[in-house]
Amino acid sequence: FFIMSSLFCDGIVSGLQQRLKERCKAEKTKVRSYDLMFWTNLYMAVASLLFAVARSEMREGTRFCLKNPLLAQKILKFALCGALGQACIFFTIANFDSVVC
Repeated sequence: FFIMSSLFCDGIVSGLQQRLKERCKAEKTKVRSYDLMFWTNLYMAVASLLFAVARSEMREGTRFCLKNPLLAQKILKFALCGALGQACIFFTIANFDSVVC
């Protein structure tokens, strides 16, 4: 179920990114990879925050992170690696196509 949901959402995002690229091309502007990355991450952060608050997990998660200070270092490393990986992915999407074989 989750894999199919992920693929479905990925297909929607891919189509939206393709339309955005076509619109920018018609307006003679360039799609920049960091713009795609910023807006995608902003919407995901807002959605994650809303889900965490709605499920009453925000306080418990924050408390757990504060009790385990070494966890913050690991989360920071994980976030840095994720950001570098996303930069490569969004560079490819902005300069080529979302489906490159």
